[in-house]
Amino acid sequence: MKGKIRNALMSFVILFATSVVPTAVYAMIQDGAHNGGSQSFFFLPPMVDNPSFEGIFEATLDPLVEILDLQKNMTVASFTNAGTGSSKVRVDSTASHYIVNLHTSDLSLRSENAYRIRVSVAGTVQGFADVFVVDSAKELKTVDATQYVPLLNGTTLPIKFSILQGYPQRVPASCKEIHDTFPSAGDGIYNIEPIPNNPIQVHCLMSADGGGWTLVLNFPWPGNTNGVPGWTSGEQVNTAFTDLTQPFKLSDSLINNLKTVAFRAHGTATYCYQGPCTVDTTLYWSATCQYSSNGIGPGCGNAFFDYALTTRDPHVSDVTACSWHYGLVASSCDWAAVEMGTSHIGDHVFVGIIGTSIHAYDGRTGENPSVQAWVK
Repeated sequence: MKGKIRNALMSFVILFATSVVPTAVYAMIQDGAHNGGSQSFFFLPPMVDNPSFEGIFEATLDPLVEILDLQKNMTVASFTNAGTGSSKVRVDSTASHYIVNLHTSDLSLRSENAYRIRVSVAGTVQGFADVFVVDSAKELKTVDATQYVPLLNGTTLPIKFSILQGYPQRVPASCKEIHDTFPSAGDGIYNIEPIPNNPIQVHCLMSADGGGWTLVLNFPWPGNTNGVPGWTSGEQVNTAFTDLTQPFKLSDSLINNLKTVAFRAHGTATYCYQGPCTVDTTLYWSATCQYSSNGIGPGCGNAFFDYALTTRDPHVSDVTACSWHYGLVASSCDWAAVEMGTSHIGDHVFVGIIGTSIHAYDGRTGENPSVQAWVK
């Protein structure tokens, strides 16, 4: 392999498997030659074009190669150097790469479905490549090779990759750390470790408002007035934080541990207390806010219109919010402005149009607010 990539230092930036049907947002190949990946990890032909890089091959590792079903959010196969035959991860010191064969016929892969090949060492992901499975050679030509490795069902794909000295050996603490290290990293699901030895998978928003935002709560309208059990408890809700069709929330303590710069909340609704409506509201709060799912901390009622926190929302403040409005709040209890509440007594949320009383609250029949919040 010829050529040179200056900076053999690696990133921590690693996307984890997404749990939704793959779209252009999530479909990706990430290594030293693609999408801002680690400069110490490279996929090799036939998966990708031959990359150019320099470095010292690390031939003494025990890489884990996993095949993940992106739609079902599950692992369908894993390979290590303890395997047998061509399904064993082998090292070729002469050619400076690792190799394992993916036999599609052994895995019953579904056609027209996306899978992720993920390579990790000692629990730290080094890189990944999304593959799209099709049934015919003609269909192979229709697969976007900038996003997927085309894979013909029934064939064998040699998975070859090189890992260089200096490979990543720790997980970033937040989406902000990922973005600060690699500003070109895209939106998606990443592995972070805000608490040592306790990695979690989260959505990172990298393409808006300066990037580096960690999604800490997701409240899709539940379709009833029951709310989401535990939403105001202060504890985490759900055990996974990647499926946007399901409600989830990190614990209040972890949310506050992750914040260093600001909070960001976005809410939508199409039916409000006043009737049909179009709500699409984004607001920001200073990191001085101490997030509470069952109360409103100092500064958590002072909303801003911009992520740089230069323009205060004049309609709301800490003192105007109702005592039963919790979390990140932008409201006036006289209904002059009911704009955002990421938590509300009874395990609910609300969102409205800025500067008005037009709002949706999921505790009332028919109203359909959905709310998300990020920190960085």
